[in-house]
Amino acid sequence: METIRSGSIIIYSYFDYFEIFPWFSIDHFWAVITKWKNNFFKKSEKLKCLVLDDEPLGREIIEEYVNKTPFLELSASFGKPLEALTYLQENKIDILLTDIEMPQLNGLQFIDSLKSKPLIIFITAYRDYAIEGFESGVVDYLVKPVAYNRFIKAITRAQESLKAKEFVQTDNQFELDRMFIKSD
Repeated sequence: METIRSGSIIIYSYFDYFEIFPWFSIDHFWAVITKWKNNFFKKSEKLKCLVLDDEPLGREIIEEYVNKTPFLELSASFGKPLEALTYLQENKIDILLTDIEMPQLNGLQFIDSLKSKPLIIFITAYRDYAIEGFESGVVDYLVKPVAYNRFIKAITRAQESLKAKEFVQTDNQFELDRMFIKSD
């Protein structure tokens, strides 16, 4: 069995793959290879972001960070949670960058009210909500004032989380489409 090793990736020929997994068909082999190739070489699309902060200066800084990051796109920006909620009922985003302490709804109440949750990064002046934030499933928790390098670190974490989520969804979808039975 001859393999090509590249870093931590091992590439097998079809015949080697068939020896290891004799119940897999050639169709399954190519589906796995195609999915891996598509995910590995996938061109990065811009991630759509929504900024929600009741403080105009805080909102402006985060908007600036989003605009100067090449793989991000600012879909919308709001100062009032109810306006953002209305927008999210009709539009899909990838990342929500939100404050916690806001009038009408706080950030935790806001994300609990969402039917379809994007990846969430809290950006707040209050350290007190960090545990509650992570328990509610946020990707990161940034404390104001936020440096651009810390913002990028949080966005990168969100980007990796999104890629992993997409890969798991396509992997599960493929497994549901086919069933293999091994018999002696």
